Amino acid sequence: MEESNPELKNNKQYIDTSIKEEISLAFNLKPENQQLLSASRKKHESRPFKKTKRLTKDDESTGNGSDEIMSGKIGTNLLANATLTLAKSSVKVKKARPNYFLSVRLDSQGIQENFYEFFNYVTKKFPEYKKMLITPQQIHITLFVLHLGNEDNIRDAKNCLLNNKEITKEFFPSYKPSLHFQGIDVFNGGRVVYTRPENSDGLATFTEFTYALHEKFQQQGLVDNDIKKEFKPHATLMKLKGKTVIKHKHGKNKEVIKRIPSEIYEHFMGFDFGTHCLESVELSSMLLPKGDDGYYIRLENIEL
Repeated sequence: MEESNPELKNNKQYIDTSIKEEISLAFNLKPENQQLLSASRKKHESRPFKKTKRLTKDDESTGNGSDEIMSGKIGTNLLANATLTLAKSSVKVKKARPNYFLSVRLDSQGIQENFYEFFNYVTKKFPEYKKMLITPQQIHITLFVLHLGNEDNIRDAKNCLLNNKEITKEFFPSYKPSLHFQGIDVFNGGRVVYTRPENSDGLATFTEFTYALHEKFQQQGLVDNDIKKEFKPHATLMKLKGKTVIKHKHGKNKEVIKRIPSEIYEHFMGFDFGTHCLESVELSSMLLPKGDDGYYIRLENIEL
């Protein structure tokens, strides 16, 4: 079939325009991707057309068949190939880094004394790893994190927390939840050392409370993660950040470490850190200087 056929040209122009509009809407094309789309279209337009179906007698008599079939194939191929090109060239958009979080402090006297026992042990026996320790006053359980990009977001987060105090009465009508921490574990390839609460009715209720509170923040558009997959209640004791170089006390050689060696915390593998009664949920900043009490600056809180 000759490409100079006016009917086919009109069909092609309609198909090209429709496809371009459809892909542009679907992918919100940037100028550089528009160029990719144009190059892809020119590439496919330069290929010779092939018949895809034998004409029947009815087709021959009515003039239907090959033109319509071919124009449909052209449109389908252009859309498929342009979509593939854009998918390969598209850049993944990174989520904004969290800068605020909701937490419960683990600051009762008994559990703090046990955190200090671990802190002092590592500081004295492995001083080169001291910078990876979490100061006992800062040890907490994170409920979930947020990115609050402006003052309006911060105000909305504070109001969302305050306006949902009734959730605490629903889950803790006549008592404050308590969690018992025992033993040590690691995750992220040994880069994080933590203790976690033992399974209990208190932990189960606290987990359901966290899900419910997260849902309220999600309804306000302040979070969009899957809390049921991500919430793993724990208290971080040590954390290795990025590329860390240490100098051993009995030598001049420096070492780049990729994980925290197990000999540092193995003495506490079965250690009983104690029980803590949860007092409140706090909305805090990750980036502002710490407060006078050594904890993260609190913007708002609700009592449990």
